[in-house]
Amino acid sequence: MAENYSGTAYSTDVADIGEGATYSTASGEMTTADRYEISMLAYATGANASSSGAVTFNLVPKIAGKWCTDNSWEHITLVVSGTSEDVSKPIILNVGGIQAIRVQTIVNGDPTYHITNVNVAFSVPPRR
Repeated sequence: MAENYSGTAYSTDVADIGEGATYSTASGEMTTADRYEISMLAYATGANASSSGAVTFNLVPKIAGKWCTDNSWEHITLVVSGTSEDVSKPIILNVGGIQAIRVQTIVNGDPTYHITNVNVAFSVPPRR
């Protein structure tokens, strides 16, 4: 039986996403072939004590060797509040039949302040 593995979508945290901006550099792919579920959570830090707003991480799947181009497939949302690290509620995705997933875009919904230390952590249980 294969081992459980985990990591982050981006090899290093995204250092800065401007106020109201969309970060459009796709993450590395998280291989999910022959697996049934993946658990994920997102994290970010507000840059100011008054930071607030939703941060949306848009996920896309790879099926039959092709990446989906529609950002509406699945997403994780968290709300930043002040300058402490904020972590989303974990989500569990059914990834049966999907070769891989990645973060396609990250949207900073705070119109006034940028966000820092942004990433998605994931864990994939062993193959059955």
